[in-house]
Amino acid sequence: GLFSAETAQGTRIMYGGSVKTHNVAKMITGEDIDGVGAGSGSLLVHEFLKMVRTCSEHTLSRKLGWQ
Repeated sequence: GLFSAETAQGTRIMYGGSVKTHNVAKMITGEDIDGVGAGSGSLLVHEFLKMVRTCSEHTLSRKLGWQ
């Protein structure tokens, strides 16, 4: 391939398409997805904060080994 397995493992993947409050949990828990770009999902502050909260909870769970 073009890149080594080590390079692939060290590459962060951000998903940036149609991330909304109803699907952000599924996106952030994707096996090869390291983060999301909210795009239009961030236009309403309360919706954006829900997404941030969801991402924070899933990130904490992963760090603590709960996933």
